[in-house]
Amino acid sequence: MAFYLMATISFAYFLLVIITSPASSITHDEECLALFEFKQTILNQNYTTTSFSSIHKLDSWRLNTTISNKLNNSSDCCLWDGVVCSSNTSHVIELHLGESSIRGPITSNNSLFKLVHLLTLDLSGNDFVGSQIPSEIARLKQLKSLDLSGSGFGGEIPNEISQLNQLSLLALSFNSLKLQTPSLLQNLTRLENLYLSKVNISSSVPSFLANFSSLTTIEVRDCHLQGKFPTAIFQLPKLKILDLSLNPDLTGSLPEFRNNTLIEYLDLNTIGFSGKIPESIINLKHLEFLNLAESFFSWSVPGSLSNLTTLTIFS
Repeated sequence: MAFYLMATISFAYFLLVIITSPASSITHDEECLALFEFKQTILNQNYTTTSFSSIHKLDSWRLNTTISNKLNNSSDCCLWDGVVCSSNTSHVIELHLGESSIRGPITSNNSLFKLVHLLTLDLSGNDFVGSQIPSEIARLKQLKSLDLSGSGFGGEIPNEISQLNQLSLLALSFNSLKLQTPSLLQNLTRLENLYLSKVNISSSVPSFLANFSSLTTIEVRDCHLQGKFPTAIFQLPKLKILDLSLNPDLTGSLPEFRNNTLIEYLDLNTIGFSGKIPESIINLKHLEFLNLAESFFSWSVPGSLSNLTTLTIFS
């Protein structure tokens, strides 16, 4: 009796493991089929491209099947332009389709979101004709780099972006997007590069960004930012590029800069900052670009500025 009881418990545990484990991983052949389906979806839409020079990147995406309906070697998507596979698992881990003259809408049922092993997805410089970023983007939980900049996306940035907590790069610049809730970014603590220029944020800069110690780049140009800028962001230990330009309702002042500051590019053009330029600006030993035009800083430029030997552009 005890034996049967233990066997029943073991079987029940086995079923529980199966039920609660992630769905079985997509196979390599299924990934290739998903990519080919994505290509067919794009090419079969009634949208003309402005340039035909780059669409041919997808010409290498061809499928041939054997009698057993399996893909043959010539159909291996690891050999297709813009596709990178893992040398260990053969899973598709990178997709580089920037400036590929892709034009047409993209929805959540697009086969692209079956590629759950993707680490890099670059769709920048295309035209998805005002499509919203599909909520199914949340399926790509392993993504470390997501570049959708300048690709004709529109509407609100979906809440599902917050689930991509492995991201080190998020680039959504130059789309007609709105970040209704900046707190969506709060889970993205591994961010190194954040590009949101021209995204309509229309709120204050979230102070939690000052806790993202890995950030090297913040570009929030022309985002309708308002309120006081969190001074602590200037002190991020790895920050090299900070572009706050064209946000006239963004207020604040320059802090006292530490000696170990790594900032190389600082654009504060047309923002509501005021006050003096601190003498400690001399500590920006790596500074190459400084733009303070159309702002409210006092005209007294510290003499220490002349000691910044790396500075090549100063407005």
